[in-house]
Amino acid sequence: MHKFVLPLLWVAVVLILFLARPLYSHFAGSSDLGRLGWGGSLLAIAFLYWTYILFECLQLKRVDLDGEVLRVSNFREEIEVPLREVESVTASAFVTPELIWLHLRQPTIFGETIVFAAPIRFLGGFWQRHPLADELSSRVAASGATPGPL
Repeated sequence: MHKFVLPLLWVAVVLILFLARPLYSHFAGSSDLGRLGWGGSLLAIAFLYWTYILFECLQLKRVDLDGEVLRVSNFREEIEVPLREVESVTASAFVTPELIWLHLRQPTIFGETIVFAAPIRFLGGFWQRHPLADELSSRVAASGATPGPL
């Protein structure tokens, strides 16, 4: 969802803001479209956030845990990564969507680090590491690999 829906949503928001700005200026009685104003500021903020989301979302992979194997897909190719090949698991805090990084011992066709969006938590906790990251860390440790830093 995060890889395709969020960028499209932000494109729509930016386009709506861009198209609404001349209408606002017309009804507000201002004919000076060169000034930034609140609409332009909002548009600039939306564009910067959209650029960030787009950059983050393009690197996201789909990850499924199947026993002791992670199935990783970029929606075109799929690989299997044994849990023992994961060196460490890190996660974001204060960022939406919440991201989890799997740092691998050996590079794959997707690189040495695999990034995916954690399932959405509706009841807060965004200031803490996602529980899925803790579960993956403990599963990596149980697989016989030495876990990296939390």
